[in-house]
Amino acid sequence: MGAVRPKRVGFDLDNTIIDYRALFLALARREAWVHEACVAEKHAVKRGLRDLAGDADLAEQRWRQLQAWAYADALDQAYVFEGFAACVAALRAFHVELVIVSHKTEVSNYDPSARLHDAALRFFETRGFFRPTAEGGLGFSRAAVFFEPTREAKVRRIAEQNVDVFVDDLAEVFTCAGFPERVQPIWFRPPAADGTRAQPKPGEPPTFARWSAIQAWFELMLGAEPALPATLFWHALRAGGNNRLFSLGLETGERLALKTYPRLAASQERVHREETFARVLSEQGETAVAPPRCRGPFWLLSDWLPGRPVTEESEDAWAQMFAFLDRLGRMRRGLKTSDLPHAAHARFRLQDFVVQIQARFDAISIACATDAMLREVNDFVSSILATDLLQLIADFETFCQKHGLDPRQPLAPELWFPSPSDFGFHNALAHDGALRFLDFEYAGWDDLVKLLADTVHHLGFKTPHGERLRLVRRFAATQSEDPTLWTRFEAVHDLVGFEWILIVLNVALPEERARKLGAAAGTDDEIELISQRFARAKLLQSGFRRLQETSISV
Repeated sequence: MGAVRPKRVGFDLDNTIIDYRALFLALARREAWVHEACVAEKHAVKRGLRDLAGDADLAEQRWRQLQAWAYADALDQAYVFEGFAACVAALRAFHVELVIVSHKTEVSNYDPSARLHDAALRFFETRGFFRPTAEGGLGFSRAAVFFEPTREAKVRRIAEQNVDVFVDDLAEVFTCAGFPERVQPIWFRPPAADGTRAQPKPGEPPTFARWSAIQAWFELMLGAEPALPATLFWHALRAGGNNRLFSLGLETGERLALKTYPRLAASQERVHREETFARVLSEQGETAVAPPRCRGPFWLLSDWLPGRPVTEESEDAWAQMFAFLDRLGRMRRGLKTSDLPHAAHARFRLQDFVVQIQARFDAISIACATDAMLREVNDFVSSILATDLLQLIADFETFCQKHGLDPRQPLAPELWFPSPSDFGFHNALAHDGALRFLDFEYAGWDDLVKLLADTVHHLGFKTPHGERLRLVRRFAATQSEDPTLWTRFEAVHDLVGFEWILIVLNVALPEERARKLGAAAGTDDEIELISQRFARAKLLQSGFRRLQETSISV
């Protein structure tokens, strides 16, 4: 199957759209047909039935009875698979036509009193399938739902509906006689009870464990230009507040990385920065980054970077990190300012540090003052942090005056640095002793001072602050083309340290709080999240070490 740009998509229903796993387990436990240790997964329940029945025929009878209950009278207790509604919404946004084709008899063959069609239609009604999208529904019409009595009839209906893609949890449907060759099959295979995912074999349909991955596939197929080759599997590697990362296996055996972003206007700028930065570096011969293949408004496809997360911040790891920065510094000599965008929150004047930090502080202050839940945080911000910031700004101005620095003077373009921005071991992989670097959505031209100050203060490092300061100063001493680099660093070091306290308190902003909670940031409780961040901010403030108080030995 080659590339496909779907205009019409079909879905199976049972165990593809409707998630029966918890329901099957609950019904089996109600009848004491499985052990209490049995888990909510279809194959685990079937094994549990065999274990207690002691007879294969009895276990099969019980399984069929569970199905009759689950598909009829108990269907209202089942769930729609997580991510299905979002996938439907994404396809609707691309104006893709959608149909549901289910192998479902009108009544249960095991229990004729179980009216399966009626139960399914009630489920659709109560779950918003037939409600218009403008009213928050999924936008299906009754005419777009088909129940077929046999698998063969289901396959004929799929062909008749002229779909481009069909999603099913049973691969047998795709190999059934009459399944159209032109239809791209998608095999939905949720993780097993222990969380493991089935590994696809050559010749099997593209395999997805979650609807979020299927959605990303559709968005890529619909948005890519030119159309991309079909994939054998997609594995979700990371789901965070900013993006999702997938590993793609092509039919050719090649492996790629797909990064998708929220469908927000700001995301398009992030995609642009990341693709441009990685492409320019790759064109300059840099091998420690993944060359991008292509991008859309909300996704980026790149070569795969093998490796594992960096767990040890060894001397060699630090040396490789600074060697990468040194290569970037030498690379800038051959670049034009138009080759890269400005980094996110770039600071080309020393005064920009004050302006941007003040703006961050003001936003947090306003949020704290207007939210009763943040009363204690507000006291901390409006008294302790406000006093600290005033003193830091005064110290900054005194330092600049003493050392002849004009905070309003723009940095000369020849000193602009191609900064990876959110840089560190948290965005690196180790492979065969070498580090590779990723995540450049904030990257671009900036003052090297900002990158170095962030390296000293970034909360993702394990290396002590004083040691990081020593390493940064040693690196700065090698940048002879920028004679005021260390003086500028000294001017803003304390301000950037203060800024990292504010970054911890970003959860005071409602949109940031919602993003963190949605990204599974260790808690789904809003008050607990605020409490955790507040405690950390107080700890950082109490341990805040100004540069003048720090002993540095290069």
